[in-house]
Amino acid sequence: MVKRTASYLTVALTVAFSATTWFVCRSFFTGSEEKHIQTKNDIPFPSEPHASDDLRPTSKAMSTCPMAILGFSFGMGVEKTPGLSNEALGVHVVDVIQSGEREGCTRPLVMLQWEIANVVQRLGISTDYEAHPTGGYLGTAGVLKQFSKYIKERNPSARRPIPVYLVVHRDHFPRCRALLAERSVFKPLNSRESVPDVYDPNSTQKWTRNKQAFAQHEKALGFQV
Repeated sequence: MVKRTASYLTVALTVAFSATTWFVCRSFFTGSEEKHIQTKNDIPFPSEPHASDDLRPTSKAMSTCPMAILGFSFGMGVEKTPGLSNEALGVHVVDVIQSGEREGCTRPLVMLQWEIANVVQRLGISTDYEAHPTGGYLGTAGVLKQFSKYIKERNPSARRPIPVYLVVHRDHFPRCRALLAERSVFKPLNSRESVPDVYDPNSTQKWTRNKQAFAQHEKALGFQV
C-alpha cells in the first residue's frame, strides 16, 4: 500500500513538473516572440519608404534644377521704388528658391536687375549679382550683357549654355527668351506660363502700365504678346 502510494505521488509530481516546465517555456518563447515583433515594427525596413526620402533629391528633381535664376525687371515704381510688377517678380524669385530647396536642389546663383533684387533682399534672400545702369537707360539687352559677363568671369571654361529659371513678366518672356537664345549663354528651363503677369498702372515706364500698351511696344520690336 505504501509503495503504491509512493508510485502515485511520483507520477503526480512528474506530471506537475512537466506541466510547469511547459508553461514556463511557452511563456518565455511567446514573450520573446511578441517582444521581437514589437521591436521589428519600430524599426523601418530598407525596403519601406522613409520619411526623409521626401527630402532627398530625385533624378527628376535634379534634372530640372536651375544653376541660376535670371530676373529682368518690368517697369519701375514712383520715386525709384520697384513698383507692383517687380514686387510680384521678387516674390516669385523667393518662391522658386524655396521650392528648389524642398526638391533638394542646390541653391542657384541669383542674378537680378536691381528693382527685383530690392524686393528679394527685403524678403531675406541674398543675391549673387545685381544689374544696375552704368549710364543712361538700362534695357533688357543691357541687363543680359551684364549677366553674361558675370557668368563668363566666374566660369571662363564653360562651353554649354547653363540651365536657368527665367523670372520676367509673362508678356516680356518671348523677347527675353529670344535674346538668351542669341547669346547661347543661358538656357531657360521654365515656360512663359510659370511667371507672373502683374501690370502696374502707375509705372514710370508708360509702355509697362497695361497689356495693350506693352503689346504695341513689343510689336514694334518684332515680338508678339
